[in-house]
Amino acid sequence: PAPASILNAMKEFQDNDFGGYGGEPKFPHFAFLEWAIEHMLEGMVPEEFGKHIIHSVDGILQGGLYDHVRGGIHRYSVDQKWLVPHFEKMLYDQAGLLKLLAKTSLIYPSPLVFDGLIQTIDYLKNEMLSEKGYFFAAQDADSEGVEGLYFTFSKDEFIDAVIDFDENLTDEMDTFLKWFQITDEGNFERQLNVISLDSKYKEEFYSPEGWNKVRQVRSALLEARKMRIPPITDNKGIASWNFQIVSALVDVVQYCKIESIALSASELLNSVILKIQETFIIPSSDGIKSKIITTTTRTDHVPLFEDYVNFCESQFRFYEISGNESFKGTALQTLSYIFDEFYDQGKFLTRAR
Repeated sequence: PAPASILNAMKEFQDNDFGGYGGEPKFPHFAFLEWAIEHMLEGMVPEEFGKHIIHSVDGILQGGLYDHVRGGIHRYSVDQKWLVPHFEKMLYDQAGLLKLLAKTSLIYPSPLVFDGLIQTIDYLKNEMLSEKGYFFAAQDADSEGVEGLYFTFSKDEFIDAVIDFDENLTDEMDTFLKWFQITDEGNFERQLNVISLDSKYKEEFYSPEGWNKVRQVRSALLEARKMRIPPITDNKGIASWNFQIVSALVDVVQYCKIESIALSASELLNSVILKIQETFIIPSSDGIKSKIITTTTRTDHVPLFEDYVNFCESQFRFYEISGNESFKGTALQTLSYIFDEFYDQGKFLTRAR
């Protein structure tokens, strides 16, 4: 069916107030939003639905679902407003976010979008990258046994963090409290505040001067957070999620027109690609059929469909931006293996036969 038909069928599930689809708990549905953006770029989405897609991206990036302090995205929102997340961070969600924002940047050059790319790449590089060159699986929601404690601030903590960072910001504190929705009562448990931006004031903080202030406040809160006990990181590597990140970084390189952002993605990609393949791809003794191990904690298992599909996509994406025939050859060999080992009577199996 045509994209307009699909979006029309989804209309009854639209949240016209806050963006997205469905009610609480509310997931960002990155793949669907990315699909919609792709068709918007082709001019195949009516304006009514296009506005909702952009409204959805805005809502996700302004709300607490997005980590304004470090970058990256939490799993889902427990409310309809994208305000209070379940604070766990999953690697595959970071891939979905990067792919969505890279393409969105072509039609919606918002500071939220560009900073979302910058911060999330920085987050992956500084908090999710192992010494062996693969990306960790996830970060927990809890620290010191309390969900969200690491990510949230009381009003006094927020004020102290900003002033400690730069006393010259003191005179604008009322504006910052308003923009970031910081109150004495808090919007979370124990009078704590989830960091978010209030869309009512977007005309103020979207100005060049206003956005510079937003960046300063975010930097101040990051410095304060460095003094806290962070959540535990699940430090195993998961093959399919790492291949998704590889494809997402290729998307940033290909679609983002801000040279410094594309360069940052390219540098990270070049630093990990061989190490990710060395970690998860085990050459066979005959040198013909290599095996993908699903995780760094388990090597003896039946081949899994998602590992080979995501690896195949990453190779095709490399071929698209480089024109290197070796990537195309690897992708086609993998595709052939997928059909040989996973396709059975009109359907694909999750495990090899």
